[in-house]
Parts: sequence; structure tokens; C-alpha cells
Amino acid sequence: MKDLEKLGLDYKQSYFGDGLYTTAKVRNLFGQINYKINDNIRSSTNVSNAYTYSDGYNPYFTASVNPLDNQLYVGRADQSTKDSKKTYFQIQQNFNFDYTFGNGMRNRTVVGFDYMRIKNDQHFLYFAQGFIDQVPVIGYDYASTFNADTLANLYKVPSNVATYDQVDKQDTYSAYISNVFTPISGLNIMTALRYESNDFKGGKLWINDVQPYNQSAFSPKFGIVYEVIKDKFSIFGNYQNSFKTNGYNTDDTTLSSRLFDPERANQFEGGLKGNLFKGRVNATLSYYNIKVKNSLITTGYQNGFALVRQAGKLKSEGVELEVNAYLVKGLSLVGGVSYNDSKFLDSDPTTKGRRPGTAGSPWLASLYASYQILDGNLKGLGFGIGGNYASDHRELNQFDTNSNTENVFILPKYLVLNASAFYDAKKFRIGVKVDNFTNQHYWVGFTTANPQSLINALGSITYKF
Repeated sequence: MKDLEKLGLDYKQSYFGDGLYTTAKVRNLFGQINYKINDNIRSSTNVSNAYTYSDGYNPYFTASVNPLDNQLYVGRADQSTKDSKKTYFQIQQNFNFDYTFGNGMRNRTVVGFDYMRIKNDQHFLYFAQGFIDQVPVIGYDYASTFNADTLANLYKVPSNVATYDQVDKQDTYSAYISNVFTPISGLNIMTALRYESNDFKGGKLWINDVQPYNQSAFSPKFGIVYEVIKDKFSIFGNYQNSFKTNGYNTDDTTLSSRLFDPERANQFEGGLKGNLFKGRVNATLSYYNIKVKNSLITTGYQNGFALVRQAGKLKSEGVELEVNAYLVKGLSLVGGVSYNDSKFLDSDPTTKGRRPGTAGSPWLASLYASYQILDGNLKGLGFGIGGNYASDHRELNQFDTNSNTENVFILPKYLVLNASAFYDAKKFRIGVKVDNFTNQHYWVGFTTANPQSLINALGSITYKF
């Protein structure tokens, strides 16, 4: 399938009825203490706590073509949460050192450590047979056959209910040092090293008891920025290494869980920065190359749960251009364009050389212009216009994974245009913003297809005191 709408999907149809709600609660607390030890040393202590809660229905859908009649159908399913909780606690301590010495030399250092605890107490329930039904994309009574009442009646029968639990704890300990040395004016050299230890305490994933583990690594980073022409032209380059624990995942049709190797990545980046026309135009052009090993890829689904494997190696490289311009009095432009080439370097034959569905569109671009009258009787009146462009996005679907088969799914390219007008006075501001004023149908997603808002307007009034 190439395009959902061309196959008949109704862009404005919800495909479900009333009452399929989730009660969600979020709490975030953050505190910071800054202390100046002396003119050269400062301390910063950060403490944060986050809590999320979810309870209720969570409908989801898949689209597929029935080979018997070659028509598009929507599979309707639910993955409810039941009194699910997740908490984060983090404390971070940093010491900043800043010294100048010799003939204009300067050295800045950050030394710190970080502790984070993540606690999962998450519980899910779903229809044991998987999809509740499969319905045609047009000409069906969607609301009366898939709503809160129909699901409640289904879940009253014990044999219809399956559960999935994730109950575990993990402590992450990190220590790091980063140093920027300026030996001469215009030259900055950065070196950094981070150590991270992930201490998983064990727990439960679905029906499986999972054992504790510890995965740790050092991650270095190096960079340089040189100002070739003072305040006008600079070149830069950097290298950094990253480390991410993949933890336990389900990797076969028995739905057993196993511990996967950590993901590792190496990134090289270089570029140019320019400040032109007496500061009226600022531009940055950069190239990056990222290589990742041990990343996870979905190979299929069973009973609504993803089966994954380690994908081997993949590459992501590209170029980015960003420009900010203030050409004439009151007129500013902000724009950018990027190209990304991403593909699997070492994987099985169905995905090798292919672009991952999570990589997004290869080409992205944006341009926004804003003009405000700064003098005269109309001072404060302003207008803005701009838009975003994305090229075709070759997506993953749940069974194909963007492989070398013919069944490649595409989210079509789009250009979305937005406009605004405002009047900014000393005591108040009135504004109106119209998004997607051409009423463009467009989809975004990373292994999903999510229809976005059509033309919509937002008015605002601000009073200043």
C-alpha cells in the first residue's frame, strides 16, 4: 500500500464511538540551588521528581488490504491501562570552574555527577483475541460497534481479557567532566568524558520474571571551534560517542523476554558559521555522520506486542543549513533545509540497505517571514507567513518493516502554510494565527500514520501590566 487516502481512508473519520477515554495525571517538581563559591567556582544542585498516572481505554488501529476483495479495512483494538504509574527521581550536582591566565588564555571546566531512579508500576489489559473487529473504511456504523459500552461488555467475560505488566526499578549513576580551553582568541578546544552505570533491579515483564543486570560504559567527546575572521566566519568540528541500555524485550513467538546488548553510536560533525552584512544575516552549514550498532527493530507482532531483534548496524548522515536574516527594518526571515540519508548497513536481507521507518522524511525545509511596522501611526501592526515542507516518508508498517518486499508504505510529501497578524501596543497585544490555511491533508508518524489538523485559527488578547 502506498497511500492510505488513495485507498479510501476517510481523513476526518474517527472510526470509534463515545467514552473511550483515559484518565491521565502528570506531576513535575523541580528545584535548583545555585551557589557562588568564589569568583572562579560556582556550584549548581538540581533536584527533580516526575510522576505519571494512567487509567482507562486506549484504542488503536491498523490498516490493511484484504486480498479477497482488494479493499482497505481498519482493524480496531484496545490496550487499556489499569492504575498504571511511573515515577522518576533525579539529582544532579555540577561544579563550574572558570579561570583566565597568561596572555588571554582561558579554561572552563564542568565536573558533575547525576543519579536517577526510574520506577515502573504499569498494568495493561487488552482483548485476548487481538483485534476486536476489522471494518471497511467506508459505509459502516463505527460509533455503535466500538465504544466504551461495547468494550466494557467484552471485558466482563474473563476469557476475553489478557493482561501485561511492567513492574521494575532502575538506578542510573553518572559522572562526567567537560573542559573547554581557549589558548588564543578565537580558538576553543573541548574535551569531555562521561561514565554511566545502569543498575537494573529486576522485576516483571508480562508473565516473565526478569533478572537484575548492570550495563556500564564510558562515552568521550571532542570538539573544536576556530574563528577564522573575528565576529564573521568560523569553522567547527566535533566527535561524540553515546550509550543507551536496551534492557529486556520480547524477541520470539513464545513471548519470552531476554536482555539485549546496549546500543552504541559514534557521531562526527563539521561545519561553517557565518555572520554577514554587518550582522544582518547569520547562517550555519553543517554535515554529520552517525553510525549505530545494536539498535532494535520490530520484526512483527503477536497478541498486540512487538517482537524485536537487534538490527546490526545503521548509518545516518546528512547536511543542514539554517539562516536567520534581518534584511530591512522590521522584516525578519528564519529558514532552514536539511537532507538525511539513513540506512541499515548490516542486517538481514529484507532490511539491508533500506531506510528505517523511524528516520522520517529525507528532505525537510521551513521558511517564515515576519514584518512589523516600527514607526508612524500604524506602529505595532505586524504580519507573518511561512510554512514547512517534508518529502515522502517511507514508513514501517507493523508486518513489513520497510523491507525489500513490494509492500512499502508511504506517508506522502506535504507543504503546510501558516499566517498570522497582530497589533502590539504598550499595554496590550491582539493577534490571530491561521494554521494550514490551504487545508492541506497531511500525515506524520514514526511507524505510525497520524492525520494532522486541517485549517484552524487561534485568536489571542494579551494585557500587559
